[in-house]
Amino acid sequence: MITFQNRHMRPNNQFKAVTRADSRIGILSDVDPTITFSGSVAPPPNPPLIKDDYKWSGASGELTGKTINVTFPSAGEFTQTLTVRNKSRTVRITVAAIGPAGIGFFPWLLENPTSAPIVLSCAINAATLSQTFYGNPDPPNLGNAVKHSYWNACITNLINSMAANEVTTAFERTGMNEPGMLENETIMDLENNADGRVIGEQLPYLIGQPLILGEIMNAAQSGTLTVLDAPYGNKAAGLLQPSY
Repeated sequence: MITFQNRHMRPNNQFKAVTRADSRIGILSDVDPTITFSGSVAPPPNPPLIKDDYKWSGASGELTGKTINVTFPSAGEFTQTLTVRNKSRTVRITVAAIGPAGIGFFPWLLENPTSAPIVLSCAINAATLSQTFYGNPDPPNLGNAVKHSYWNACITNLINSMAANEVTTAFERTGMNEPGMLENETIMDLENNADGRVIGEQLPYLIGQPLILGEIMNAAQSGTLTVLDAPYGNKAAGLLQPSY
């Protein structure tokens, strides 16, 4: 069995990259564009593995060695494959960019006093509704995905998509300074924010909370939203996965 490790995981954790073909690692290229991959094989083969037995391909180009560093020059979708003695495992990587440092969340509210009450009202509704229907929305679970998507759909529906993008991205920049914040978690939020804005743009103006929530719940059920694979569990890999 070939397993991977990446920089977001605890030192002794590994994950099988093909456990779910729709799983992804996420990194922010404008935070740190380099990620370390390490391969492991169990049970240990005989004869013992040497450096040249670990063959990497994909985003890294052609490399050998148990551990490699891969630098991603731009945002996009990539794959990384490890082959060991004719057995292979592949992982998908989503590289996102949060954009250049800009105005923070609270300064944005102060600079947009007309929009601020709507933004905050949508945030309160998002937290309340996700808590009601999905439980605690603070971990990066389905409730959290619904909360972020609803927040963006609500702002988009009542103001516009540009304002929703500006203020919720400012919120993510502010939250990135929190201890222990994973890039995967930020990317999950960015993806769910974007999904919410798409939904908000498709709904009639001032459609109301129940119908917005209904569309978000449909998106969650269909797998449109993004969640993380048990990021705080003992065997957590924190992989990005569809919401179904």
